[in-house]
Amino acid sequence: MEERLSRRRFGRRIIMLAIAGSELRSLAAGGAQAETRLTVDLEDPQYEALLQIGGAVKVTLEGSFDPVIIVRLTEHDFTAYSSTCPHFGCEVDLPDADGIVLCPCHYSTFDLQGRHIEGPAGADLLPVPLQVSRPTSVRPSGWSQIKSGNR
Repeated sequence: MEERLSRRRFGRRIIMLAIAGSELRSLAAGGAQAETRLTVDLEDPQYEALLQIGGAVKVTLEGSFDPVIIVRLTEHDFTAYSSTCPHFGCEVDLPDADGIVLCPCHYSTFDLQGRHIEGPAGADLLPVPLQVSRPTSVRPSGWSQIKSGNR
C-alpha cells in the first residue's frame, strides 16, 4: 500500500531537507576555510579599507563560493571569519558604523569579531586563519610598485 503525504507533511519534509542541506553546506564551507590560511597584503588596493581601524572588506578565497570578512580591530590586530550565517546559510553584511554585522535573512547580529550577539543564528561566524603582511623597514611602503631592473 502506497503512503500518501498530505501537503503539510510534504512541506515539513521539504523544510527539513532544506535545513539539513544548509547545515551540511555550512560544515563543508567551514572545513574548507579552516584548511586555508588567508594572506592579506596591506599594499594591495583591494584591502585599502583595512588601513584604518574598524575597516572591513569581503574577499572570496580561491576555490570557494562563500566570501570571508576581514576586519581591522586595532593597530595590530585583525580578524577574519566566514560571511555565511550559521542559522540558514545566508550571506551576512559587512559591519555597519556601529560595528554590527547583520544577517539580512532573519536578523541575527554579530560583533566585529564575528561573535553572535542575538537572533536565531545561536552561534558565532566561523573563524578563518589569517596572516597579514605589513610594510617594514626592509619592505617599505610602495614596495609592490618597484619593478626589478629599474634601479
